[in-house]
Amino acid sequence: MHGKIGKTGSMALKEKFLSMAGKEKHNERKMVWMKWNKLRRPKAKGGMGFRDLKAFNLALLAKQGWRLQHESNSLFYRVFKSKYFPDNSFVDACKGRNPSYVWHSILAAQPIIRQGMHWQIGNDTLIDSDHGLWRVDLVRELFLNFEAENILSIPLSTRMPPNKLVWAATPNGTFIVKSAYWIAMEMKEEEQEGTSGNASQSRLWKTIWLAEFMAIAWNIWRNRNGIRHGKEPKKKENLILEASRFISEFQVVQDPPIPSICRSQTSWLPPEPSVYKANVDGVLFKNLSSVGMGVLIRDYKGQVVAALSQRFFAPLGPLEVEAKAMEASVIFARDVGI
Repeated sequence: MHGKIGKTGSMALKEKFLSMAGKEKHNERKMVWMKWNKLRRPKAKGGMGFRDLKAFNLALLAKQGWRLQHESNSLFYRVFKSKYFPDNSFVDACKGRNPSYVWHSILAAQPIIRQGMHWQIGNDTLIDSDHGLWRVDLVRELFLNFEAENILSIPLSTRMPPNKLVWAATPNGTFIVKSAYWIAMEMKEEEQEGTSGNASQSRLWKTIWLAEFMAIAWNIWRNRNGIRHGKEPKKKENLILEASRFISEFQVVQDPPIPSICRSQTSWLPPEPSVYKANVDGVLFKNLSSVGMGVLIRDYKGQVVAALSQRFFAPLGPLEVEAKAMEASVIFARDVGI
């Protein structure tokens, strides 16, 4: 069982590892030191990939938290549930009045479990099992509008398995400590970005106001030179409008042009004899929060054997619509006996 490492213990370990910093002798080759935030950053983001001790400790504790949330048949689960969360689950549990050191440590990983766990929807009362579609009216009746939109955008499996709790940070839904570590690191970076967000926003506004001030000052200087050469003075409102127009034109010039996409024309190629070919396509109706799909099955002579046009309510993305169209083509081919 792992305990939680506090800030004092984490700093003590860092000081132990870095205690020789700056103590090299005069003639020895010195070591180049880097900031710890850069050392623990992933290599894909320009860091060195060192493990953050506190985040790794939370990932190990998250493993025990996942057992309390997912494995309800173990003795470990039954003991802790009877004492600390008899009426709810681990992610909804609280610390309690007199928590043990072990429970206090595991509870520190509760946000990681909340972030990483997902429900894999299968056969449910919200789903029409006969047609494999959501019961739209029931979903909209039970949930708020934005919640209903998110639920209805989830693709459904044709196998209709039972609902299952999975770990969303891995492709197969199985918990591993490495995935929990990266979730802890992402949450830590978001927290740091949140604390520095006000400073970044302040710098952004300073930059914007500086650009406007420079443009207005330059325009005033141009107006002054024009007056010296006999031109009519401009009103202050016109000076500000011209400065804003100048900034807009400058931004337009700085934006890179959008390259044109040349699409090559493709022609339909017939399949081999005794083989059928299915062409599918999907379309997205964002305003109606629905999708449509079409399937056309032809033989080697190009004659249409079967066709399908279907539309259903599911606010999916473009990739999900294409995948759903492929799935519909396979089911349709099976139903027509091909």
